[in-house]
Amino acid sequence: MDKKPLVTQWLAIGIIFLFVGTCIVPTTAQYNQKQVISSSRGNWLYVGGNGPGNYSRIQDAIDSAVDGDTVFVYNGTYDEEIRIRKTIDLLGESKDATLIETASIGYTVEIMENSTSISGFTIRNTGDHTYPVVRLYTVNKVTISDMILDGMNDLIGIQLHDADDNRIQQNFFISCDRAISIFSKIPYHSFNNTIVDNRINGNGTGIELWSSDHTIISNNTFVVRQFGISFYGGNHNLIENNTIYDANRPISLSSYGMNNTIAYNHIENTNSSRKCSNGIYTNQQGMDTYIRGNIISNYTFGVLLKDSFIPVV
Repeated sequence: MDKKPLVTQWLAIGIIFLFVGTCIVPTTAQYNQKQVISSSRGNWLYVGGNGPGNYSRIQDAIDSAVDGDTVFVYNGTYDEEIRIRKTIDLLGESKDATLIETASIGYTVEIMENSTSISGFTIRNTGDHTYPVVRLYTVNKVTISDMILDGMNDLIGIQLHDADDNRIQQNFFISCDRAISIFSKIPYHSFNNTIVDNRINGNGTGIELWSSDHTIISNNTFVVRQFGISFYGGNHNLIENNTIYDANRPISLSSYGMNNTIAYNHIENTNSSRKCSNGIYTNQQGMDTYIRGNIISNYTFGVLLKDSFIPVV
């Protein structure tokens, strides 16, 4: 039997498989590469530093960006007002050394687009003492984290105006008249906001909420003189695991509200020469205020309930 035709056939089959394999491998590699590229979040634009094409102003980089881009800002002091109307990430190199400040009348930073994030800055206003340092205006799903907000003794640090589903976390507030203020022109419109792991130091109020629902305030540390956390209306809000030092009224709930929970907070007046009245005070004319598991030290009244219906302590 002649073996040459059989060898020739197998050689031909091998060449065919080799050819098919070389076609499949590059095609698969190209497919994977496209998947990686499509999952990335836009382009990066740079402000400051020495790189070619870097911007000198943050606002110019924001204006050049498109939705999904990241604007990275190198350490330095930037004297400007920032307006964000795009879905971008604004990232500072270091919160201790990347400073945005202005002496102009108005907000130092105003965010007016959903799903935006900002982190890694110190922000303050050295001139006008009327407007909040940072304002979120009718936006959703914005994250503010790892920031220093300096209120210069008179200002609101962050104001949420008719804003839902936002997150404020791991920030340091200093010298604010009110560190965080959440309110709405439409009653019970600002809802589902989360405030966690922040440090608030100053002579004013820590957090105030006006007609806000489903707010979570958790694991924050306050060293303040006036109110720690103050509610004026609102339903289904959770205040838990916070530490509040030296506030005249650490937690206060007023006006109508339902199903609010105050639990497992540590409240202490460390100044024995200063008389403070109430650790937790509520005159909410609503139903089911749940107060449990709190530790309150050196206050005249630990919990004072006034005109409140069916509180559960």
